[in-house]
Amino acid sequence: MNILLDNNSICKLANSIDIITKHPEIHFFICYEAVKETSNNKSYDPTHNITTLLKLGVKYVRNSVFILGYSRLNGESTFCSEATSTVYKKIANNNPRYRSDAIIAATAVAHKYTLLTDDSRLYKKMKEFGYSVMKFNEFINYLS
Repeated sequence: MNILLDNNSICKLANSIDIITKHPEIHFFICYEAVKETSNNKSYDPTHNITTLLKLGVKYVRNSVFILGYSRLNGESTFCSEATSTVYKKIANNNPRYRSDAIIAATAVAHKYTLLTDDSRLYKKMKEFGYSVMKFNEFINYLS
């Protein structure tokens, strides 16, 4: 199983690392947008989160959408397909406040990864449109 991490799932991984490392069939990924959100969140311990990501061998993937006027022009985003653009539009719903979530969701869908998030609104939207998503407690139950 391939999992793309949302920023709010990273700190929870550290508390379950013993269970997770028993499942080598699980592969974790993180995109630029999730790294940016994690870096900007002052309630997390960045050192602890980085250590967790390293222990789990999390791989980096670029954002799968490029948003004019928002995305960086340094190769951290790719131009997207029409399908990926549709995911972005459905999740963002024309609200700039949800831009980061929409980029993360579109990246998960583009790569056929399951999104691991505890963001209730994002989870509900992903489920509503039939995209692969799990909350952290669902993930832990899956591992058990």
